Amino acid sequence: MSLARTVFGGFMLLSLVASPLAAPAAAATPPSPEALQAAKYLTPQQVIQRQKRGERIVIGDVRKEAAFNTRRIMGAKSLPAVEMPLWAPKLNSKDALVLYCACPHDEASIIAAYQLQNQYKAKNVYVLKGGINEWIAKGYPFDYRQP
Repeated sequence: MSLARTVFGGFMLLSLVASPLAAPAAAATPPSPEALQAAKYLTPQQVIQRQKRGERIVIGDVRKEAAFNTRRIMGAKSLPAVEMPLWAPKLNSKDALVLYCACPHDEASIIAAYQLQNQYKAKNVYVLKGGINEWIAKGYPFDYRQP
């Protein structure tokens, strides 16, 4: 990995650029066919467009807190999937919730979205297509802190 600097909206941002030798991310448990079918996706571009229109969107990082503390989408909340019983009952049903992970095929986000819809009856739950890696690749703001 190499460190790259990006300017977004007048702010200097840092990003990681994967080298060809970087190890792939560990695969999560595959989502069930039901979860895959129920998933509603938003691209990073669609999230930005909705935010610019003033829509209330909560961006939630379903990775473990250590991963969140190292690299996250600007303004995202840490909503670890493993701690869902602690934070899910506190969600505001009026806000759209966009979940992301760093999985190659959004597995953790899909599973978390499905659980929120079925166990907690959440309605406005989306999966960020491509997760944090796609967000960063598109040049949108994120926060990076060296561990």
